[in-house]
Amino acid sequence: MRNKICLILSLFLMSSVGLSQTLPVDSDFRSFHNSFIRRLVNQGAYRLLIENSRPYAIGDLEDSLIDIERLSALDLRLSDYVAEAIQSYTRHGDRVSLRLDLNSQGDYREGSAAMSSESFSGHLFWRPNPRFAVVSSFAFDERLADDPTYTGKVWSGFAGRVDYAYMQFDLPYFRVYFGRDKTVWGPGRRGNLLLSGNSNAMDMVKLSGGWGPFHYTTITAVLDPDEITVSYPDTSVSMRINRYLSAHRLEIKPMNMLTLGFSESVIYGGVGRQIEFYYTNPLTWYHGEQLNKNNDDNTFLSFDFSFYPRKGVNLYGEFMVDDFQIEKKSKGDDEPNELGYIGGIYITDPIKNSNLDLSFEYTRINNWTYNQGSAWNRYVYDGKIIGHFLGPDRESIYLSLKRWFLWGGWVQLSYERQNIGVGNVFADWTDPWLFSTGQYEEKFPTGIVEKRDIYGVSVNIFRFQSIQIDLDNFLVGVRNRGNEPHTLETNYEGRLTVSGTFPLL
Repeated sequence: MRNKICLILSLFLMSSVGLSQTLPVDSDFRSFHNSFIRRLVNQGAYRLLIENSRPYAIGDLEDSLIDIERLSALDLRLSDYVAEAIQSYTRHGDRVSLRLDLNSQGDYREGSAAMSSESFSGHLFWRPNPRFAVVSSFAFDERLADDPTYTGKVWSGFAGRVDYAYMQFDLPYFRVYFGRDKTVWGPGRRGNLLLSGNSNAMDMVKLSGGWGPFHYTTITAVLDPDEITVSYPDTSVSMRINRYLSAHRLEIKPMNMLTLGFSESVIYGGVGRQIEFYYTNPLTWYHGEQLNKNNDDNTFLSFDFSFYPRKGVNLYGEFMVDDFQIEKKSKGDDEPNELGYIGGIYITDPIKNSNLDLSFEYTRINNWTYNQGSAWNRYVYDGKIIGHFLGPDRESIYLSLKRWFLWGGWVQLSYERQNIGVGNVFADWTDPWLFSTGQYEEKFPTGIVEKRDIYGVSVNIFRFQSIQIDLDNFLVGVRNRGNEPHTLETNYEGRLTVSGTFPLL
């Protein structure tokens, strides 16, 4: 093991390519930069960017910026904001950079008392030479202390967590990350099926690189362990179950107007099980390996695309296969197909220089998707789904109209319909198809369907890079809440968030 580590470190030291750190996926303060980039891609400014793999590397953003002279006044302003964000990371060259983010949030829900919460986080960036960097972010958050999935300590009402912390090395053709970070794959604007920003950042090793129109990424991550209790005649013993995730993705950009993505992931574990090297091999097919090894691991395949038929129009989609029954030879083959779908269209400036964005996105995830017979193979990490936040047995139709303002802000109107069945990722794996007397079928969604109509009005002010203000208001109508029939309620929910960032070094 020591020899392997020395070999890897020697490769890092021999590298001669300049380093390019990444913009975090969904930090509270900086998440709005991704919406800037998404619009600029649609307007033709970042067409060379591999846009469906995030976080974005700063160097990739700089290298892929084209046709900036053709941008509107608004888009030029947005590109300036992105450039300023990049400069905030690189302004000290090879020195240490440290900054503090503060966040204050107030929540209001009809029939409940208003609540406020605060959080603060520190961000460290250190680049001792052009080929190596250390990036870290820690947070203390009152909201996190109330999160039921949080299992850590609480101090004076605040929970603490390291959001991301990794070392980054640049090799001649690859970039290597070692540590904690998020990885998001896919074109969905509100969520993605295989890897999304829904779960917490993972401790991983990630290798990423490209050549011409091809871009490849592979990750291996250690997940939170599970626990089972084994009963004996005289006693019972709790046993720790190790859990791991491997995933790889190939993206092809045959032309500026089209990006294709092919991804695969596997989640596996067991009592005493260690990382399987055949799952860390970037050139193997996970599903084939688990079949050949006679394992009962949970594998996923996905295909996605982004197509730009003309400037300002993006058609996109993602299709994911968790399990698909090809043969019909036994009752086990009656298991429903576990699939996920995303389809959408994103239009910028439907009327020339109108500074408008139009979005439509449909998402459907079949029942039993992300789940598995072995509880430790559920597609979750720290109690949250690694894939789409909706979870299985649900569908969503989402529409939005956004108006950007040159002074630095936007207003958005949105509507979403969610249909929620009784299934969920933590449901017991009961194999009902094995006990059916005839052909087993499930309607979608299953059971009594909870129906949510969500009307939203959001305002965002980002005029000053150091301060951001978000005001979100939602009117939520719910029928059959909790999948109980004949219930109807309407609630108003609001949230005001003020965030600021302050350089310290």
